[in-house]
Amino acid sequence: MLGFTAEIQSSIWRTLAGILLLGNIDFVPGKASDSSEPKDPSLVATLAGLWKVEEAFLLRALVTRTFATGVGNKSTLR
Repeated sequence: MLGFTAEIQSSIWRTLAGILLLGNIDFVPGKASDSSEPKDPSLVATLAGLWKVEEAFLLRALVTRTFATGVGNKSTLR
C-alpha cells in the first residue's frame, strides 16, 4: 500500500523484532564491582544478528554508561 520495497519491509521487521527482543534481556551483576552482564548472552547474539551489528559493540553499548560532570569531564562505567 505504501510502496516499500521488500528490503525496506525486512529492515522494518528486523528493527521491530529487535526492539521487542531487547525487552527480554535480563542483566545480572558482573565479575567486577558495579558492573553487569546479560543473563543469557545468546539473546545479545540474536539481537546483533537482527540489527546486523557486531555483538561486542552491542554488548558494550548495553552494559556501559557514560555521563558528564562539570565542564567536559566524561566518565565511563561498565
